[in-house]
Amino acid sequence: MQGPRGDVICLRRAFDERIWAAVRVLRALGDNLAVDASITFVSDALAARTKN
Repeated sequence: MQGPRGDVICLRRAFDERIWAAVRVLRALGDNLAVDASITFVSDALAARTKN
């Protein structure tokens, strides 16, 4: 789809894929996590290390 509406649809699809993937991971972990467990999700761009 072309135009602004198409752009929004593509952005929505990418956003939903990332969010629902995280939700599925958390659901799969279920009761295997400790009550005080901490989970951090990072994107590929933010996870890349810079060279000094």
